Amino acid sequence: MNGLVGSRRGEILRGLGVAAAIGLVACGGGDPPASQASAEVETLRVVSLSPAITRTLIDLGAGDLLVGRTPYCRGLDGDVPAVGSLLEFDPEAMLAVDPDLVLVQPGASGIDPDLSALAKREAWTVHSWRIDGLDDLRRLLAELPAALAEAPEADRIERRARERTDDLASVLAPLAPAASPVVVLFAMEPPMAFGAGTFVGDLLDRSGIRNAVAARGYPELSLEDLAMLAPARIVLLRDGPAEAAIERLRSLPIPTPPESRRIVEHPDALTPGSGWIEAAARLRGAIAGDAVEEDSR
Repeated sequence: MNGLVGSRRGEILRGLGVAAAIGLVACGGGDPPASQASAEVETLRVVSLSPAITRTLIDLGAGDLLVGRTPYCRGLDGDVPAVGSLLEFDPEAMLAVDPDLVLVQPGASGIDPDLSALAKREAWTVHSWRIDGLDDLRRLLAELPAALAEAPEADRIERRARERTDDLASVLAPLAPAASPVVVLFAMEPPMAFGAGTFVGDLLDRSGIRNAVAARGYPELSLEDLAMLAPARIVLLRDGPAEAAIERLRSLPIPTPPESRRIVEHPDALTPGSGWIEAAARLRGAIAGDAVEEDSR
């Protein structure tokens, strides 16, 4: 999760276009139209192999640069083809979309060596970011504009990235420490929680909220675990409707009062890109007990 983390073949084709234009000049055909020449210079073609990076590109106003995506990326025109994912890519599809940049969220083992070899052969530029915690998100917002420096919207992208960095800082402002630990779940069958070293774990730590789950990563919890942890509040964080899940949460035979068991829904709740900042604000509200009705049931 956290982890559910840039062709020069096109240059040859564009080069052939330039050669054809030179031939036209030699034959009295004149220069290519200014609008065509501008498009040749300014177009930056980007492939994102990460839903989190795709979401951040859209958030920064750079979604129109995308010519390839994963099957799990949201918010893009249906004409943008799927060319791979965090775990694998389709070489033929990648060649067909002719990218200049490939943006990757690699796993623990690094970038797929086959992708690296193809990128080297085709002279694609590859940028990669691990996105495991809030510092990684801050780094992505700081470095992504530089990767897109050749885009015509580069200045606007950089300004937007600074704004989103400020937004991230605002959701990390300390809250009053909870009287007892808090548990944040992302699944109910079985219950699975955000532990230390995760996005949510980082948020809780920096907000001054005690995370009842000391284990790192995303541990599965039994009813006995939840009862022993005895959190003052349990929040279920979801990226879509979860009526059955909240009913299950409220019916658990554990000491935490049913009214202190809440659900927070946000489409970016489980995607560690810049859209997660709004999900974080809603989560903080639910923990503090002031979430609005449409965010928490």
